[in-house]
Amino acid sequence: MPLSAKQRAALQRAPASDRARLQALFTSQSALRQPLPVGLQLARRASPPARRAAPMRPARVPRPRLQALQPRVVPFAFDGFDARHLPTDESTSAYATTNFVTAFEFFSSATIDKIIVIGPRYFGTSEGLLMNNTTDTILVEYDASNLITNLVSLSEARSPILGTPAKGAATIYSSVRGRLHNLSVQVECLGTSGGLVPSGSVYVGSVPTLEGSTTAGLGSATLKQAWAEDSIAVGYIRSHSAASLTQKSAVVHSNISENVAFKQWHDFIVPTSATEVGGHRVLNGLEPIVVYVPKVANPSHFRINVGHQWCTRHPNDPAMRATQQIHLPTATAVWNTASSMLRTAGSAFASAAAAPLGAAAGRRLVAEYGPAAALA
Repeated sequence: MPLSAKQRAALQRAPASDRARLQALFTSQSALRQPLPVGLQLARRASPPARRAAPMRPARVPRPRLQALQPRVVPFAFDGFDARHLPTDESTSAYATTNFVTAFEFFSSATIDKIIVIGPRYFGTSEGLLMNNTTDTILVEYDASNLITNLVSLSEARSPILGTPAKGAATIYSSVRGRLHNLSVQVECLGTSGGLVPSGSVYVGSVPTLEGSTTAGLGSATLKQAWAEDSIAVGYIRSHSAASLTQKSAVVHSNISENVAFKQWHDFIVPTSATEVGGHRVLNGLEPIVVYVPKVANPSHFRINVGHQWCTRHPNDPAMRATQQIHLPTATAVWNTASSMLRTAGSAFASAAAAPLGAAAGRRLVAEYGPAAALA
């Protein structure tokens, strides 16, 4: 193939010693540019050029959508041992919040079944009778063989909400108004004197409500039948061996039983020393917590720690009144979800079995609720 005009001009400008080598180079380049035979040109046109394979990309994994509208759930919402406070979903006047821990120790028995009910009590035995007044009784121990119409206590524990003044011949009235916001119970076994390993079991859980006294319509049922066996049958209270409670305590949180009653405020009263508090009705705002201890040959030593958070108003105590503050209401959806999460997990929300659920609940947060964001 003849050289191009540029190649010929380059040969003329090149020194005589380089022309032969440059001539050979140009000739070889011209040979590479020779056209293909007609047959090969037609074949190339008939077959389209192969496309380069696109690089493999990893499969796209859909990212979880941010639940911007998902109500926030906080694990401490119903924890009586946690001093943090999640207000209700309604705006109210200022109040103070206080956490208490009441310890109660007892022994299981070789002769009787025991049943212990944790929860505040009205100053009355039936509905409509002084239902606005609340005692400082937080725990009552019973002989489970007693009839439901004979609610006599073996012992009791009081909340320090009023400072536990000594009971006397006269009823002590107080200007303090309050309501129980959180209630939790921790049950642990401290050992046994009859062997190395404690024997027997303890049933613990919260129940929607407890009915007792002559107005309950339960006939001649015993406390064991009405408050223990029925609750065990439906899974409200569950068994823990005494031996396991020496290693890890059982923790139960109370959920809301009746929303209107839960938000109701009450005046505090201290009954007389002659008053039988075992027959007083349990407040129905929060679910009462029941501890049932069947009799066992070698009794064991147990401790119940009751964590309770109170909301109070103090009209005649300047020091306490100074601690009252306005609490922004929680969004209704947040409040309802916190309650339903506890109900889904069961009353033992802080136990090891429910810990993953509690952690997941803590992660389900939304930005629209600012006050709880600072608490979580």
